[in-house]
Order: sequence, then C-alpha cells, then structure tokens
Amino acid sequence: MIASVFCPPTIKVNDNTGDMSPSRFFQRLQSSERLLGWLATALFVGIFIIDYLTTTPLIHEENYVYLPYLGASSPNGLAGQLLKIFDVCHVDACVDRFRPGGHLLELIDAHAIQAFGGLLGFHSPLHLVLVLGLIPLLAAGFKYLAPSLPTASRWALGAYFSTASQVLVLSSFYFRPGKIFAACATAFIFWFWMRYRGRELRSAAWISLAGLLSLLLLFDEQIVITVGVFAGASVLDLIRRRGGPVPVIAFVLATLIYLATVKWVAPITYEWFSSSSALPSYSSLSDFFVLDREHSIQAYKALVIQFATLFGPSMGWIGLSTASILAAFSALVYWRPRQPQPREPDKNLGWTALYLIVATFVMIYVLSLRHPPILWAELKHGGYYYVVSALILYLSMMFIFASRGVFKSAGKRTALLLILMTSAVIHAATIGPTRAMIQGSAFLGNAIQNRDIRAAISGDTDAFSRLPESARNFVRYYIDRIKPSSR
Repeated sequence: MIASVFCPPTIKVNDNTGDMSPSRFFQRLQSSERLLGWLATALFVGIFIIDYLTTTPLIHEENYVYLPYLGASSPNGLAGQLLKIFDVCHVDACVDRFRPGGHLLELIDAHAIQAFGGLLGFHSPLHLVLVLGLIPLLAAGFKYLAPSLPTASRWALGAYFSTASQVLVLSSFYFRPGKIFAACATAFIFWFWMRYRGRELRSAAWISLAGLLSLLLLFDEQIVITVGVFAGASVLDLIRRRGGPVPVIAFVLATLIYLATVKWVAPITYEWFSSSSALPSYSSLSDFFVLDREHSIQAYKALVIQFATLFGPSMGWIGLSTASILAAFSALVYWRPRQPQPREPDKNLGWTALYLIVATFVMIYVLSLRHPPILWAELKHGGYYYVVSALILYLSMMFIFASRGVFKSAGKRTALLLILMTSAVIHAATIGPTRAMIQGSAFLGNAIQNRDIRAAISGDTDAFSRLPESARNFVRYYIDRIKPSSR
C-alpha cells in the first residue's frame, strides 16, 4: 500500500478527451469548493453533536467511586478540592500512574455534571468541549501542512475526525476525559511541529515548549508516547537535514522532566495526600521493552482495524472495507486532472507519513503490553484507548496526500471531501453494533447493572437492592447532588 502511494505509476492524459476528467456536475462542485468545505464541516460537527445528545452512555465501574468523591464538597474550599486529584486511592484505584492533570479534568467534569443538574444525563461535558476544541487545533496544523488548502477545507479535514468511530464510541460511555484531552494535546504538538518545522526559531521557544509539554504529560500516559512519536519525526528531519537538533532536544527534555517528576515528586504526593500507599502497577517501564511475536501480530491487526474504522464502517467486513478505502485513496492519488498539475512528490513528507504509520503500530504495541485488554477482540474496534493512535494514523494519511500533491488540486480536494462526507455518514449509520459489542465486553460492560442504576435513580427499590454497594453509593450521590428532583 505504501509503495503504491509513494511511487504511483504515471497516468497519461489524452489532450483531446481528458481521460478521468470530472463530469459537469463535479466541475460545479469543484467551482464551489468553499461552500462544499463549510457544508462538510457542518455535516461532521452535526453528526458528532447529534450522536452525543441522542446516545445513552454506560457508566464505567470506576466512576462509582471517583465521581462521588470528586463531586463532594470540601471543608477546605477550592484548595481542598484541588488536593483530591492527588489521592490516587480515590481517583485511580490506588494505582501508581501519577496523572494529576487527568484527575483535574475529572474534577472539572464532576462539578460540570452537577451544574447541569442531570440535563446531560451520564454524558461527560468535557468530552463535548474537547472534541469540538480538537477541530480548530487540527485545522491550524493543516494550514502549515498544506498552505494551498482553502480555509473551509482545512476546517472540514479537522472536523472529520470528530466523526471517526474511535470518537463516536466514546459517547457510549462515561469514563475519563483524559484520552480526548490527549488527542487535543497531540493536535497541539502537530500544529507547533508543523508551524516551526525546518524554520529558524530561537531555542527559548522550543525550551518553553518543553516546559509546557512536561505539564501536558501529567494528564495522560499516551501524551508521553505522542511526544516520543514527534521526537522521532524530528530526528528523521535532522537526518534528512530538514531541521536542526533543537526540536529533538525539546522533546527529550520534556520527557526527562516528566520521568524525574514521576520518580521523585509522585512518591511524595502519595505519602501526603493518598488514603493509603499506591500500588506500583504502572511505575515500572520494564513492560515497554518486551518483544513478543504473537503480541506483534495482534497489534498489527488492531492497526488495520483502526485504519478500516477510521474511514469505513465501524464494524464488520474489515478486509473489504480496507481494500475499498485503499482503492479510493489510490485513485485519488493516481488521478491526473489536466489543470492544475500537482507538483512533484515531497519526499520529506512522504517519509514522515511512513514513519507515522510505523509509529502508530509501535504505539499500539507498547500500550497493549502495559494494558493487555486493549487487544481484546471487542475493544479493537476503537473507543477509549485508540483515540490518540487513530489521530496519528489520520495525520499520516494527510501527510501522504500532501506529499502527492492532492491538496494542490481543486479537483482532488473536492473528491477527498466527498469521500470523507460519505465515510462520516457510514460511521453514523454503523456505529450501533460496535457500541453494543463494546458495551457487552467484560472490561467496559455491565449494561444490565447500568439499567438497574437508571431504574434505581427513578425510584425502583428492587433494582436498587440488586446493585453492589459501590453502585448504590453512586445512585445516592446522583440523587442527592446531581438531580435532586429525582427524590
């Protein structure tokens, strides 16, 4: 696939007939590209918002503990509320992961849910805000990836990711907003890297970025891997003399600051603020250095599924879906409209695209080593764990299109928008079975228990009696703090 995209055969154009020339209808669409771009943006955002508002999400079991804890009042006011994010035994099951930034998001989310008074049900308000915030970040990055892209098309490409199966599946659950924030952080790093890639920039700016990244790394572990991915891309630029060493130093420095914080600062916070000693389950990096053939095969299958569900149906016919997507994208790359002719391939962007695809595979492999349920059959189809890796894979495809001059041609840009609009509608139409499968999984399931929770909130005493004590406490919290009118 990569070879065909990077080195496509030359297709001759008949000067008289114009082989593969667009139809009159397509020519009209091409001349209205700006309007089509804004229509596509509205379609993508509309699909996400409607799906968000009409989906009934499940509550993950971990929320039974941390939502009531974070949402409860503190006698010490704001300071007492903020100190809660360091009590990992209440907010992270006594697991040594040190992601206080992520718990800060959960604290904000818990109080936002209370502020809405149950209006959004079990939906995460931050999920809505962060997904919509992801769109302008991606659009800003695409401005520097492909300067010839019209503004409307940039926003459409940014908005498309909000309809990806990996994002839509998240509307099926109330869990932690950290992964969507990690996607926003990835989009920010992408924008900064594209904005200053290969340019002379004062070292102070990159060092400032390192300081900012060292803070972002405290929100979610996947941001650590994102920093590593772009550090590798910067090394590739350095080897190919496309950039200097300062970006590499900035990314490495941010990672070293984070590791030092985890090693020396985290134990102090556990001792001062946690209810009991944190378990060392996630404190060791040894899991990242294991080579396993079977694990590699499963990670590769997960990569293929992410590609297939990123642009095609969210479930089923993965092989046919992948082949169809590759055929459509290859036709888009091979097509040679008479005017204007795309420029020659940008080998730097091409190699970066190839690197990002390989990096996505490594990312899935490494994350699954640390958390094997990621590779469970029912979880490979997207959702919580795959948002960041799907975004990096999406960016790799945009690099491929940029490297082949797709964004230089109005006809190709129009065709790409039509393909993505079709894909978004397919996502919306096929996301149901994927949700049902993931909701029925042993790891994220408990659909029956969630029905009892909703019934108990509505006053069903039999349903309340069937619930475990942790779920009963959650029901009491919801009735007392979120929706007092339920009493």
